[in-house]
Amino acid sequence: MASKILAQLILSTTTLFSRVFLSAYKQALNNAKSNGSGRTINHSITSYRKKMKPDEAMKILNVDKLNKDIIEQQYKKFFDSNDPKKGGSFYLQSKIYRAKEALDNELSKPNINKQT
Repeated sequence: MASKILAQLILSTTTLFSRVFLSAYKQALNNAKSNGSGRTINHSITSYRKKMKPDEAMKILNVDKLNKDIIEQQYKKFFDSNDPKKGGSFYLQSKIYRAKEALDNELSKPNINKQT
């Protein structure tokens, strides 16, 4: 008798959890289709990937002019001095890399007033 009650209890609990799981899964699919939760994640990623502005990049690399040679020289100097293997900061090295990337993008733009 006790085994019959236990079997019914296990069966009803399993059925209940299956229904709850299925309902939650359907709701998640509906949210994804209506762009509910996906929109928030995409917004977070987009706001994180904002490009560095050229004036900020020039401050990081300590340059006054958009000159490719000076930018390259400053980049190498700061990038090498912040090498984590030499006790430097990976964060600063990343900022330096992104600063050079931003200035290279600025230099490659056509028809801008470049300071020489």
